[in-house]
Amino acid sequence: FPPYLCHFPPRLADLRFPTHYYHLLLPVLNRSGRDSAELLQRLALTRSALEEPGCSLQATQVQALVDAVLASDPDPTLALRLGRQIKPSSHQMLGLAMLSAATLGQSLQLAERYWSLLTPVFGLRSRTRGRSLGLCWFPRTESSGDRIALSDAVLRFHAEALLAGMYEELRFLLGEVPTGCRIELPKRWLRARADYRWLRPAAVVADPDAQRSFSLWLPQRCLSQTLLLADAAACRDAEQHCARLLAGQHHPEGGMAEWIRQWLQQAELPLPSLPQLAAALHLSARTLQRRLAEEGQCYRQLLDDERHRRACHALRERGDPVTSVALALGYSDPANFSRAFSRRAGVRPSAFRRPPVPTADAD
Repeated sequence: FPPYLCHFPPRLADLRFPTHYYHLLLPVLNRSGRDSAELLQRLALTRSALEEPGCSLQATQVQALVDAVLASDPDPTLALRLGRQIKPSSHQMLGLAMLSAATLGQSLQLAERYWSLLTPVFGLRSRTRGRSLGLCWFPRTESSGDRIALSDAVLRFHAEALLAGMYEELRFLLGEVPTGCRIELPKRWLRARADYRWLRPAAVVADPDAQRSFSLWLPQRCLSQTLLLADAAACRDAEQHCARLLAGQHHPEGGMAEWIRQWLQQAELPLPSLPQLAAALHLSARTLQRRLAEEGQCYRQLLDDERHRRACHALRERGDPVTSVALALGYSDPANFSRAFSRRAGVRPSAFRRPPVPTADAD
């Protein structure tokens, strides 16, 4: 699967959370005997605002909403019950693309590629382990510099709802959840076994290395299974719509070059080639080059800028070895990386990696 991931977390203040998932929470609360109208009033929110297509909440509103919900309903299965209300159709255009994909593998690939359309809380990447495929989610809102993190309780709430929702979607897509599924959570997030009764037959276990990440593993044999609603034309149209929505998330008023610059900041290494990026945007490489040229830009320069930015971050902030930085950025020969870095920074990478030494006449 292609790694369309958020490598550097965005500022929490810039994130927007689609409201329609939180709207699904209201009937869950009402069935538990909680007054959702009173809760919304306390938070200065309205039901109509949550129902309105295209509306979003700020991170502070999401934090306050989930905190209030958890305070009003101590049921540990609340987030899991919310997740059971999530169906592919809940994901709007991405849901249509997933439903009409040819196979489960293609459906999950679409989910990974366009996951940021659904929620900014967690990013998604896939991994293989033996004969299993893992859907692995990681938080995009960790503390870093001027970035603030959502609380652990809020992340756990979203993680449980997300996992229960994905589990129900597998059931919907395949008719049943395949045997051999496994859910891995941070140890401190594990609940009593009975709380996971809706997730059977999947095994829910602790991942000793996870802090705020979690995963759903399923047998790779399932990936080739044909979906009941497969429709190539509908899937293609829906994916093209998702690609336009994804582009719209990144301040298109700054032009194509600015959008690509921000897109590259979110991509996992190795950074995409021009043909790969053009394919993701449903453009030809020639068309993408022409649009950048109209703005006085070229992809090679944008790519070099991003490589240099990451090199500076890895060397100065993390203190990574020069050779490992060079290889991670796609240089087969670290000497070529050193020369390219020196031309831009004016110093060798090894010198940049060390803190500057104060001069004798410094104040």
